[in-house]
Amino acid sequence: MRKPFALTCIATICCLSFSAARHAVADDQPSITVHGEAVVKVAPDKAVVSFQIDAEDKDIVTAKQLSRTAYDRAMKSLETCGVSRDAVQTAQISVAPKYSRDYRRDDLIGYTANIAFNVTLDDPDKVEEVVTQMLKAGVTRVGDVSFQTTEYKKHREKARELALSAAREKAEKMARTLGVEAGRPLQVTETGTSSWGWRNSMPSQNVSVSLAGGDGSGPLALGKISIRASVTVKFQLKSKSDR
Repeated sequence: MRKPFALTCIATICCLSFSAARHAVADDQPSITVHGEAVVKVAPDKAVVSFQIDAEDKDIVTAKQLSRTAYDRAMKSLETCGVSRDAVQTAQISVAPKYSRDYRRDDLIGYTANIAFNVTLDDPDKVEEVVTQMLKAGVTRVGDVSFQTTEYKKHREKARELALSAAREKAEKMARTLGVEAGRPLQVTETGTSSWGWRNSMPSQNVSVSLAGGDGSGPLALGKISIRASVTVKFQLKSKSDR
């Protein structure tokens, strides 16, 4: 009764043994492993700026009204800059008590109302104008200023292609020096992709910045975003007589 099961087990073991042997042969063949990297630089076509409004008063209702009034002025200032309200995303609305010391209830001196929001600009050159007008309108803090590209995926794929080409070129040069040739790829691993743009913060944060030199337009000289891709590729090595 158990023979079919036993035969199945034997067949499975044989298949596994054959597969392991095949991989062993593949691992034993001559090969070379190289690392390829590429960077694509593109001009930013979008900026995201974060703002915050702080208002204080002894009365909680008045503090909220002051923050809302400043927010409405800020929205009107955006409209004068040609920025629609669809470009605004509220990040946080909060009200907190303010104490003179030690956070003791009997030391309560008033309330602080906060409204934080982000503004997305389709024209990065407008950042300086928008920030100036927002501060005039009553915004109390300018947070992150992030410059981005809306075609990140396309540029990332281009960087990946260039990284693979760099890996192939490196393998061919090294193989040629050794008197052999680089054959087909045996294994490919993407070791990382990243995007480095101009990201400014007030107060400053621990961020990496990469700026291309001086060809940006507008008063801020925006520079370019660096999109990096890196790959590790294992190529087969073959003698020239194998062609």
